Amino acid sequence: MSRLYRLKLHDKTIKYLNKIKREYDVKVSVGKIQDFNINEFFDIDGTPLTAGSAAGYYFATFDGSEYLYVANKQVYKKGHDAIVLHEIGHLLLNRHRYVKYKSQEESFANGFALAKAQELGIYIDPDMVVEMCKYSDKYYKKTIKKVKRK
Repeated sequence: MSRLYRLKLHDKTIKYLNKIKREYDVKVSVGKIQDFNINEFFDIDGTPLTAGSAAGYYFATFDGSEYLYVANKQVYKKGHDAIVLHEIGHLLLNRHRYVKYKSQEESFANGFALAKAQELGIYIDPDMVVEMCKYSDKYYKKTIKKVKRK
């Protein structure tokens, strides 16, 4: 079983997150920034969103409100900033354009997170980078199979 690490964010990530929060009027629940209770919301399939069920979520409600959530404990010691930036990537992508396939959204969010971390000068654990690439690749392969069948 892997060890869980308490969420620690770089000051630059917190500053960028607060900027996104102001500019996009998004509610945030991450570490010390608590704008809502995650247990009050539900996933697409109707199951409640819970703090322990995912590293993070981006979701919108029927009234158009948008939310970013990042769990207080993460698997990678130095990957917390990547999770926050990944969820911001989902927010920006959904705000500015439509993506037909899930693989494109995951790849965009992962790419955005890594590029933004580099721009801000934030270190991302190499194991976290590998995990992000595997995750994007898994969805990409599923999408290719679906496209070829049509």
